[in-house]
Amino acid sequence: MDKSLQMDKSLQPAIFDQQLKPYRALKPEHVQNLIFLLGALSILGGIRFYVLGAWPVALFLVLDIAALGLAFYVNFRRARLSETITLTETELVVVRTHPNGREESWVFEPYWVMLSLKKTDAYSSTCKLSLHNQSVTIGSFLNEDARKAFYMELRDVLDRWKHR
Repeated sequence: MDKSLQMDKSLQPAIFDQQLKPYRALKPEHVQNLIFLLGALSILGGIRFYVLGAWPVALFLVLDIAALGLAFYVNFRRARLSETITLTETELVVVRTHPNGREESWVFEPYWVMLSLKKTDAYSSTCKLSLHNQSVTIGSFLNEDARKAFYMELRDVLDRWKHR
């Protein structure tokens, strides 16, 4: 068969393509404003304690703001995690991008892939794609309602693909 007639898999149109990202309630610019406001309040409180002779309290107020800034930094760094799920005519691809930029990918045959949503305890569940000995948990960073909604959407898309 002529190679020019073979269709490149990367050029296949996506039937389903969704990127999952962790939800973060505050935007970075709002966090900056919050840290600035709390820092100003801490400075005012620190001055008050310093004047009263309790200078170590002022030091701990500064450490509190630094710890809060570090916590937000770690939180936003972890928010860089994403998963992209793409269904084409011939394959279902899951690509997980870690906060450091490292990527992992899994390729499944969509007709035979098993999609499951299993309760792990009273409050949470796991959404899993599996085929033979290959398995991947998807959307583990989503809240329960978003995970269920994504599961139902992907299940419906796979059912339509299988029965086309």
